[in-house]
Amino acid sequence: MRTRTAFSGVTVLGVLVALLWMPTAAQADLTGAGGDPSGYKVSVAINFTGNGVPGGSETHSVSVHPSCWWQPADGDYKNMKAMLAWYLGVTGPAGATTAGEIAEFGPLTAWQDAVTQEKAGAHLAWYLAHCDNPNDYTKFGISAQEGTDPVNGNGQNWQTYLYHAFVDGEPIPEPLVPTAELARAADNELVIPDPEVNWNPKVGADASTLVGLPTWFWVREAAFLGDGNGELTVKASLDAHPDVWAKVVARTADDALTIHSAYGGNTCTRAEALVAYAGNPSAAGACTVTFSHSGPVSSVQATASTHWTASWTGSDGDGGGLDDKFGHANAAVSVIEVQNIVTR
Repeated sequence: MRTRTAFSGVTVLGVLVALLWMPTAAQADLTGAGGDPSGYKVSVAINFTGNGVPGGSETHSVSVHPSCWWQPADGDYKNMKAMLAWYLGVTGPAGATTAGEIAEFGPLTAWQDAVTQEKAGAHLAWYLAHCDNPNDYTKFGISAQEGTDPVNGNGQNWQTYLYHAFVDGEPIPEPLVPTAELARAADNELVIPDPEVNWNPKVGADASTLVGLPTWFWVREAAFLGDGNGELTVKASLDAHPDVWAKVVARTADDALTIHSAYGGNTCTRAEALVAYAGNPSAAGACTVTFSHSGPVSSVQATASTHWTASWTGSDGDGGGLDDKFGHANAAVSVIEVQNIVTR
C-alpha cells in the first residue's frame, strides 16, 4: 500500500530558487525588479469566447505572469554529469535521504538515470518547477510521481519532485496561470463597439433637423449596446488547462448613451437609445436632443458615447471590478433654422 509523504521541502523553495535557479533569457521575460520571479512572463495559448470577441471565439498566445511553471536550471543544465555532481554537492554523497530532501530534489536514482541516458545518446535538460504559492504544486500536477528510493524505511512512496529531467523533444507542461491574469487578458480582448446612431427628423435634400425641435436619436444596431441584457462577455480559458478560466462581463450603465455637441445634448438609458423612430406620434420614452443653434455651415459635429461598467469572475471563485469602458462615434448632423411668420 502506498502512502503519501508530506511536502516539507516546499517551505524552503523560495530561498533555493533565489540562490540557485533562474530562467534563461530564451525562456523568460524577467520584468520584476532585480530579476524577481514575480516578474517572470511566458506566452501561453488562451481560448477566448463570448459576444465581446470578434467572431465569437478565437485562440492566440498572450504574454502573462504565470503562477506555476517549469524553468531550466541555471548553469550547465543540459550536462547530466555536471548536474549529478551539483545534486550530490547539495544533498551529500549519499544523495537525498530525508522525506523533505527527496520531495524537493528527487531520488538519487533519477539523477543517475539521466547520466545513463546521456551516455546512451539521449539529450536531456534538467528543469525545476516553481509555484508562487506552495499550495499550487498539487494543482500544477506534479504531486503524484512515484518515488524509487525508500524514505525513512517506508519503501516506495508517493512523492512530489520539483526537479525533472526532460528528454529533448518531450513536451514541457504548460504553465499554470492565475485567474486574475486570465481576466486581464479577457479584458484586453473585449471589444466595445462604437455606437453609430441615426436621427429624425431629416428635412430636405440635406436631411436636416431643426433648431428648437426635439431630434430623435437611436443606435443603428441593438448590438452596439450589448445583448438582450445589455451585456458583452469574454471568457478566457487556458488551452492546456481548460478548467482554469476567467470571465469578464461589461454591462451598459444607466447613462448608456450620451449625445454631445456644442449646441445641445442628452444622456439616455439603454431602453431609450433602442427606440427607433417609426412615425411615432410621441417622443416619450425615446432619446431626444433639442439643438439651440445651427452650425456655422449647417452641420453640427455630435459625438455618440456609450458607457459600460465591468467585472470579472474566475473558476477559483476569485473576481472583482474592472475599469469602466466607453465607446465613441462621431456624427455630422445637419441642423438648420426655419423662419416662420405667424399671423393672427
